Formats: sequence, structure tokens, C-alpha cells
Amino acid sequence: MPSQVLLLAAGCAQEPPPSADDVFAELRAEFSESEDPAEKLEMARSFIVRFPEHEQAPLVLDAEYIGAGEPFPIVVINNHLRSLSGVDTGNEFARQKRFEQATQLSLFVQDFQTVNPDTPFVVTGDFNAFQFTDSYVDVMGQITGDIVPADSLLQGTDEVDPNLFNDIFALPQEERYSFVFNGNAQGFDYMLSSAAIAPAVTGIEYPRGNADAPSALFLDNGTPLRASDHDAAVLYVLADSDCDGVPNGVDLCADTVIPESVPTERLGTNRWALTDGDGIFDTSPPNGQGPGQSFTIQDTVGCSCEQIIDELALGQGHVKFGCSTGAMEDWISMVQP
Repeated sequence: MPSQVLLLAAGCAQEPPPSADDVFAELRAEFSESEDPAEKLEMARSFIVRFPEHEQAPLVLDAEYIGAGEPFPIVVINNHLRSLSGVDTGNEFARQKRFEQATQLSLFVQDFQTVNPDTPFVVTGDFNAFQFTDSYVDVMGQITGDIVPADSLLQGTDEVDPNLFNDIFALPQEERYSFVFNGNAQGFDYMLSSAAIAPAVTGIEYPRGNADAPSALFLDNGTPLRASDHDAAVLYVLADSDCDGVPNGVDLCADTVIPESVPTERLGTNRWALTDGDGIFDTSPPNGQGPGQSFTIQDTVGCSCEQIIDELALGQGHVKFGCSTGAMEDWISMVQP
């Protein structure tokens, strides 16, 4: 049967409350009519009150990490969506509710990143969904923006741009799970990285203390194992304001730009500069076997060639053709004695 929304008002009820489909259609219409991103974001936030499909409403943490010097802002949107129970036994309410929760969340995510395009954020929690469509609803595809509507019975719409990245895909296939149900390892708990935080993400893992532990340990107070039936996801994020791959706390050069503006003419033989985005200094090797060495942004402790030129007061030859091998070695020996 279709889900219902209870609307409270003074006086007597004159007619049955509208269906969830009708209320949701009205809210979607209001979204399409508004052209003000801030207004749309506020409308998305009000969904929880006006359209109570979330028994466990999303929680938003708006914070700054200040332990590495310069403040690093981060927003975390935590969720617990409806379970898969009943979706494959004809429970239309369960399917519809999962569809509407995913759609609401995708609208909230999109309006948040429209208003705050440079704010690093992560969407996380127990989504009770596979990382692929269950053929009824593509919960994760809807939330991340990576959706093929025709692949699901309830066809969603692509609301999120730029897409979120499900960091579970950075793990080997055998590690892509957080829950074991009837012997089947499944991924239900995810970290979804926004485009603004992606350059600072260095890894993800699931501490294996719950899903792999025997369920009999759940009532055993003598061990921390099986404290839950899910493994929590841990996302590793560098506080790296200039996104050069070197944390703020050890980065000697703020506001590093990669690729950099050096060389201004051409990259000379055995000269070094960050000409692409991989954090490895590029060079033009000589004829023969090449330079026989390499340098990274970690070796220079977060400094590009142009920043080394400024710090060491090097001449225009370095600006035109890149930093010499000698200049690179002198800098590294100075900052890493």
C-alpha cells in the first residue's frame, strides 16, 4: 500500500491525508520553480519536518580541524536509511520509502554543494544499500549522482553534479564489505567524498571487529568484538589547504599551485618543475640513461620549483628552464637535514 503522511492542523479532518507521492511531487515542483540556491537549500533542510520519511533524520556536523595550523573546514552528513527488509517480497511501501529517502538526500547534497562549492564534505552512515542497484531502487547511485535510471524499477533522476565518490571502490574487491548477512558479505556503510574534499582523501578502511566476529560474542562483556553487527568505515583525510599532498602541519610552502608557472620557456635537461598534477617533479632527461634520480613534492616538504627559486633567490635561468639538480639537492638538504 502507498505510504501516508500525517498532517496535523486545527479543526476536524475533512478528507484523508495526501499520499507521500503527492506531497513529494509538490515539494519537487517547489524546487523546480525556485532559482535561488540558498532558498532551495533551506527547502531541502525543511524536508525532514514537512516530509517525515526519515525516522532517523540525517545529522550534519559543520566543523573545522585546527590541529595542523591553518583551520581545515569539513562538513559531515551522517545518515541511517531504511533497511532492505521486504523489498524483494512485494513490499511496495519499503521500496517507495527507500526511493524517496535517497532522492531527498540527493537533493539536499546538491543544494548544499551549490551554495558551498568549496567546502569539503563527506556523506556517510548506514545506507542499507549495496554499492550498486538492487534493481528496485538505486539508492547509492541516486545519492552519488552515478545513476542509470532504467536499471531500476523505481527510476530516479540524476540530481548530483559534481558526483560524489564512494570510497569503498578504492579498496580491493575482497575488502568491500561492512556487514555479513546469512554468510554474504555486503557493503552497507560508506564514505562518499565530495569533489571539494577528494584531493585530501588518502585512504579508507573497515576495522574488522564486528562483521567477521561470531554473533555469539554480542552478549559477551569480556570482549569488544561484535559490539555491533556492522563494521564502521574510517576515512583518512589530510588537512591540506593547498591540496599539494603535504599536510599543513609540515608544509613549508603555503598556497602551492600545481602545475606551476615555471618553466616560462621550456623544461631544460636535468631541470625540474611540477608541470602536471601528480606531485612528481618532471624533467627533460639527457641522451642516454637519464638523470638517475627523481624528486617529489614530499621531498621538498610542499614547495614547488618557483617557491624554491623565491626562497633561495635563484636567477632567471631557473625561472626559464626549471630548477637545476644542484638547487633541488641544496633545498632538500636544508629542509631535511
